Amino acid sequence: MKALTAIKDVALVSLGGPGIVGVSDVLARTFSATAAVQASILLVSQSSSQNDICFIVAASDAKRTVEGLRKEFALDLAHENVEHITIDPNIAIVAVVGENMRGTPGVAGRTFIALGQENVNIIAIAQGSSESNISFVVEEKDMKTALVATHREFKLAGGPKLESAEKVISK
Repeated sequence: MKALTAIKDVALVSLGGPGIVGVSDVLARTFSATAAVQASILLVSQSSSQNDICFIVAASDAKRTVEGLRKEFALDLAHENVEHITIDPNIAIVAVVGENMRGTPGVAGRTFIALGQENVNIIAIAQGSSESNISFVVEEKDMKTALVATHREFKLAGGPKLESAEKVISK
């Protein structure tokens, strides 16, 4: 692991419910509705049971993204195939980045154990196919703690102190 990044001023948009499994093209429709309101998706995570999809957009795009999704899924909401479309504006993304992470067992485990020891709850997780980035969503109030705990776990040079972690946060 070589670096950490954090992004705040983002919102988690969630769409789901048990009936979503039977809704055709949920991801395509979700992405199309999001693109139609000109919002960029920064991270996406879907449960293996396909009951819930969540993704991150800039906080400034969240309201119109949800409005677009509610329009797109109006019939599915009316028939209760889609049970909820919600926004959580109190989150942040933290990413563990490193070229040599690919094929290295234990990076995710060490990251999540370090976060657990600091009582940081992980809301969503995404890993790119390159295996050089593990991104996770935490409550915004836990972002600094997550950065410090992960810096400490991987003994990164110049790791931030809790008071100065704000300096390493971009956006």
